[in-house]
This record gives sequence, structure tokens and C-alpha cells, in this order.
Amino acid sequence: MVVPTISARKQSAATSDNSYMDACKSPAIATQIYPPTLRRYVLAQSMQSLIVPARRVGAGWGEAVAEEQLQVIDRILEKTRGYATEDRAIILAIVRHESGFNPRAKNNSSTAHGLFQVIDGTWRGLGFEASQRCETEAQIDAGLALFREHAKRLPLASLIDQPRAVQIYALHHDGPSLAYGGDESAKKKVLPWVSRFKGAIERLNRL
Repeated sequence: MVVPTISARKQSAATSDNSYMDACKSPAIATQIYPPTLRRYVLAQSMQSLIVPARRVGAGWGEAVAEEQLQVIDRILEKTRGYATEDRAIILAIVRHESGFNPRAKNNSSTAHGLFQVIDGTWRGLGFEASQRCETEAQIDAGLALFREHAKRLPLASLIDQPRAVQIYALHHDGPSLAYGGDESAKKKVLPWVSRFKGAIERLNRL
């Protein structure tokens, strides 16, 4: 497959950044509806208490109901097979905080969008097209690519005494500068959920 150059991706993004937004408002486009399975039932039993009550995230972007959130969790778990349980739990805790497992979540004060709230410049830098912004699979792939990049930077000298989840989220939120309070946000809004997701994943693995 031929990978477009950075300049080509930027040129493409310039013509489509605005057009993809309306399409992303449709749940049918954002997330495929999967048929009920035994795995989905077991997943629901393990994760039901950890999903976010359906809510509107960003004006006009719709809600992520329980079933859609569980689909997102299922896909993240499928794509992180082989990751350490703690890392899978950190990823789920980050997505819960960033978007409430809503692929259509949009920050109204920036270009941050989707499950991991990736901004446009980072999205293009990871090699994704603007037309993929509302694709759940692409959002997960982009978020996991960022996670792997952040993990390679650890341990962070300035946060050496902080848990892995705090360091990862500080990079996710602030970038390399670590200048925007991501570590404090992590302690309050991400870290408390890591142990709960870890326990749910371990229960899921036993069933």
C-alpha cells in the first residue's frame, strides 16, 4: 500500500476537514451494530457498572447508549490482546474519561474528537485521513498508536514517582511539555478507574 506523504495528507485534510463532521453525527456510521453473542453477554456482566450513563457529549453529537459503549469496549479489548492487563485497563480508563466511549464525542473548543479526543494535527501526523475521523476502528487504532508512543517515553523524569497510568495520561493530555495539568487530571479522573477496569478484565478472562 502506498502511504501518502505528509504534505499530501495535509492537502487532503484541508479539503475534507469540514465535510466529515456531519457524517460523524450518525451512530450508524460511527459504530457497526454487532449481533448478540455469548461474549457480549459476558462482557456486559463484567463491564456494566463501568460504562457511562447515556449523555450528550458536545452539541448535536448524540448519545452513546450502553450497547454502543459495550461495543467500543469489546473492540478495544480485541485490539489489545497481548497487552498487559494494566495497560488495557489504563486505555479503557482514558477512553471513559475522554469520551464516555462515544465515538462522536467532540470538544467544542478545539479539534479534539472521538474516543481518545485526538486533535486534527495529531490525527494527520499518525497517518490517518480526515475522512476516517468518524470511523470507530480508526479512532481505536489511532489511540492505541498514541498509547504505544507514550509508553516508549516512560518513565518520565518529572513524574518518576507517579503510577504508570498518571504518566501515560499526562503525555496524552499535555504532550511532551507536560505543562497543562494532565497529571492532576489523571489522578482524579483516570487513575480511580484503572483498578476497576483491571478487575473487570480479569473477571472476563476467567469466564
